[in-house]
Amino acid sequence: MNATLFSIYDAVAMKPLPVANPDHVVRIERWFSSAFRGDTQYGFSNPEYHYFRERSTAFESIVAASWPVPVRI
Repeated sequence: MNATLFSIYDAVAMKPLPVANPDHVVRIERWFSSAFRGDTQYGFSNPEYHYFRERSTAFESIVAASWPVPVRI
């Protein structure tokens, strides 16, 4: 059981990112004054993303990513 779980984990989480310099990839997160932690610390609105992308001098480039969100229709 342990070997199977590790094999799955290794295949998904332990591989380097498929980018030129994976050690230069960072994720931006919010710091809340209330010390709140959770998914919202990584969530930025589209206007916030454009603001950071257009004004950032610390990063070579900024890209947006999203996680799947179920929607009921």
